[in-house]
Amino acid sequence: MKSKDLTKKIITFSGQTAGRDKFYRTCQYGSKLLWWCLEQGSGDPDLIRKVKALEKTIGTSRKLFRFGKSFDAITAAMKTIHLPDVFLSFTITLAKLNQSVYLLIDHTLWAHRIGLVEVDSKRLSNLSTRFWLATLILNLSRDLYELSNVLNDAMALYAKRVGGGGIGNHYTSNGEDGRDSQHLSTNNNSSQLDFVILCLQQNMPVVLDLVKNTADIFLPLSSLGYLPIPVGVQGLCGLISSLVGLSTVWESTLKIQP
Repeated sequence: MKSKDLTKKIITFSGQTAGRDKFYRTCQYGSKLLWWCLEQGSGDPDLIRKVKALEKTIGTSRKLFRFGKSFDAITAAMKTIHLPDVFLSFTITLAKLNQSVYLLIDHTLWAHRIGLVEVDSKRLSNLSTRFWLATLILNLSRDLYELSNVLNDAMALYAKRVGGGGIGNHYTSNGEDGRDSQHLSTNNNSSQLDFVILCLQQNMPVVLDLVKNTADIFLPLSSLGYLPIPVGVQGLCGLISSLVGLSTVWESTLKIQP
């Protein structure tokens, strides 16, 4: 990439609210992982205190940056409810509605943290985390459903090719929800594993979304006490999901649709 194109890309990225949020989230969980590593290595207590303060400050700032996004989620849900695929319509729409409630509670917690309102922050935080968990479960269900459809179609086509069905030199997968066609180039010497890998490569948005949601789901599970996950692992999971999120904002073709 030329320096001029890279500069333009950076300006475009930084000009997006989603881009800035993903960047700050990466810093937040990176800080969490850093101070945990410093504690394990008997690092400077003053430095650890500063990194912890940085993580907390970024977390509070992100709540402000997300202000109003709950209404965006509701608007998105009104669109996805009309998807022709019933399962996708159900999971995506319900995920958006859960996300809107989670963000709305998050807005209230931010107002409480800066002293605008007085609420039971522990109870609301627990409720918000439950809605976040429900959102992630629905998103994972959608990812697995889409991935299984892609793999099933690919394997059926591979079996047909091996059986001499004469499918030509490419594979096209058309989603029932009207998204653009995706093409998988094949050749007569490719093995079944090669074909699966090629299939996954041509459906990276689904794969990346699955990785992001899988990494994220450990965070609410830990916060709610369902899984005893160390702070360092939480930081690592959050960092992984944040980096994936960064990549989908940086390169829009990697973002799952709709």
